[in-house]
Amino acid sequence: MKVLSVDDRPESRYLLELQLGAQGFQVVSASNGAEALALLEREAFDAVLTDILMPQMDGFQLCREVKRRPALRDVPVVFYTATYTDPKDEQVGLSLGASRFLLKPSEPEVVARALREAVAEGPRAAPPTAGPEEAEHLEAYNERLVKKLDEKVGQLERTTRALREVFDHTSDVILVFGVQGDELALEAMNRRAEEALERPAAGALGATPEAALGAERGARLRAHARASAASGAPARYEEVLGAGPRARTFEVLVSPVRVADGRVERVSVFARDVTARLAVEAAQKLECVGRLATGVAHDFNNLLTAVLGHSELTLARLAPGDPLRGGVEQIRRAADRAAALTRQLLLFARRDPPARRPLDLNAVVVDLEPMLGRLLGADVRLEVAVDRAVGWIEADAGQVEQVVVNLCVNARDAMPEGGRLRLATAEVTLADGAPELRGAPSAGRYVALEVEDAGCGMPPEVLARVFEPFFTTKERGRGTGLGLATVWGIVEGAGGCVTVTSEVGRGTTFRVLFPRAAPGAAGDAHPGPPAPRPAAGEAVLLVEDDPALRALLEEVLAEGGYAVLPAGDGAEALAAAARAPAPIALLLTDLVMPGMSGAELAARLTRDHPGLRVLFASGYGRDLLEAEGALRPEHWFLQKPFTPLELLRQVREALDAPAAAG
Repeated sequence: MKVLSVDDRPESRYLLELQLGAQGFQVVSASNGAEALALLEREAFDAVLTDILMPQMDGFQLCREVKRRPALRDVPVVFYTATYTDPKDEQVGLSLGASRFLLKPSEPEVVARALREAVAEGPRAAPPTAGPEEAEHLEAYNERLVKKLDEKVGQLERTTRALREVFDHTSDVILVFGVQGDELALEAMNRRAEEALERPAAGALGATPEAALGAERGARLRAHARASAASGAPARYEEVLGAGPRARTFEVLVSPVRVADGRVERVSVFARDVTARLAVEAAQKLECVGRLATGVAHDFNNLLTAVLGHSELTLARLAPGDPLRGGVEQIRRAADRAAALTRQLLLFARRDPPARRPLDLNAVVVDLEPMLGRLLGADVRLEVAVDRAVGWIEADAGQVEQVVVNLCVNARDAMPEGGRLRLATAEVTLADGAPELRGAPSAGRYVALEVEDAGCGMPPEVLARVFEPFFTTKERGRGTGLGLATVWGIVEGAGGCVTVTSEVGRGTTFRVLFPRAAPGAAGDAHPGPPAPRPAAGEAVLLVEDDPALRALLEEVLAEGGYAVLPAGDGAEALAAAARAPAPIALLLTDLVMPGMSGAELAARLTRDHPGLRVLFASGYGRDLLEAEGALRPEHWFLQKPFTPLELLRQVREALDAPAAAG
């Protein structure tokens, strides 16, 4: 049996072909009544199975046309619908000459049985072609059609309202551009887009991307739309809206919308605010870098303690005019600088507080000049101009050095072909209302550090983001985006501010303002440490897992007059304490050791040796150790690296304290 299946939905036609084919029917499909009528005039069919609501010609019209044509009126028509479900709909259908009226979905066997019964019964009487009965049929038909159209329009309006609500209340920016040849015109934008672009949709509809978004952003969108249309895949890129603290980063997705013939009819643009996500990712990166920095600093501090200690001991043994003194002093100064850089690792990781003290900014700049000359290279001409009349500042010396170095390196990178770099200091007094006060905490006296280059300069959109962590314009592998962010953090932490002016092709000037130290502070800038009271032969249990450092500390303590019991770990320390010939006065132990930690060792020994004083030493910062519970505020603590004099002074203070601190 050959059946013509008529349905505007491709999936419904496909399903009927499968179901009826399994029941032994030969099935030919059409997508609407007009197409079905053309097939009926060309081919012979035993029955027609048709939907009702279809474009061009619906099922009711198809049935009327079949029954009105002498060549076709004997073909049975079976309605199969999910829209016309009212009993009156069935009455209209049967009155038009249909043999059966089925509701979707029906079991395949039910549909097959209805078709076979319709064919076996033969054709039903055709509807009248004129007179009152014809008018009644038309009236009933129109009534049902109008009702269904009203229902569909209402359903469409509800769906449109729901989609509009979703469109307007989504957190993403949504723009839709129509495509006319090579031109794009804005057709729709949601409320979030109005907020982000700070313009109402009414004034933007019909605009080109350049007119709606601005010349630069519009050109980027147009380029990505073309690329997406050519590749067939969505294009992704990032866009920044706003500037300064209000700047927001959006991840933009541009997708072509194609019609049946493959033409791109529209371009959809979805932009998601990823500022918070990027901040979290940046924080996670900083945390990873911080953990790495902390581990490196710990190991490096052990090495520096040995270098500083041996250089101090060597200098103490050399005569004032000995030709070796100059070299050893250079070693000590290099170790001091390395210690300062190591502190910066801990400060960057927020593991150690800055050691702020009155500082001569001029001295920092002058001391760094030789090193900067080597760092910047021969094609960069360094000019240093320090104002000898400037006051002192209160800051961490290592941090200030890092500020100078980072700004100079940034200037060098802005001059790939070389050029002039000017480094200067000056004293500045800011009054209320001064432009710099937009970044400075308050009016007053400041010491300024200026770094001026003759490089490529920065456009406004780069200038607005220059201090953002991980933002860099350098190619991958050449920049981390942390240098200027670190400068900002250090200066802000010291109570100052950083301003920057730049013009493309004319260079850049960074101006750092540090609050001027109070008068008289400089006089106490570098007080000499008090000499420790001589030792009286007290026994010190020294526990250090680094053999070279342990040997140095043993030598320093022995020369200081102490009886030293050295041990490489907690187990050795317990054994040494058990066989000690005299009471142990002090436990000097590293905190972080393999096996038993210094804190665990101290707890066991102080329990067995009441009155034992404990001095902890570590390459980690005190803040970190206290935060992790390895150290308490009342514990004596010596931060590595330290000099022999600092070690002897701290040991003496711990021994002379009125109560045990362990």
